Amino acid sequence: MKTIKFICHDSLLKQFAAAVRMNVNEYFKENRISIKDSLFLIIQIVTMLSVCIIPFVLIFIVLIVAWMAILMAASDALQYFSIRTKSK
Repeated sequence: MKTIKFICHDSLLKQFAAAVRMNVNEYFKENRISIKDSLFLIIQIVTMLSVCIIPFVLIFIVLIVAWMAILMAASDALQYFSIRTKSK
């Protein structure tokens, strides 16, 4: 896992960042939480992304199919009327 580093030239911000880092690491140690990826977190991320992406994709598929059906019906109607007008 890559480490994120923030470059800062202000000493107060460096002290603040060090204090926050120390508090976060202490929290993880006290609660016995892994800092690295966990299987539960990965499953949760995949589930949430699929909940968002699958309906979005289905909406476009249904819209495309609906438009194709409308265009095919219009094409058939035009062919039907052109045949009827030629036969008269």
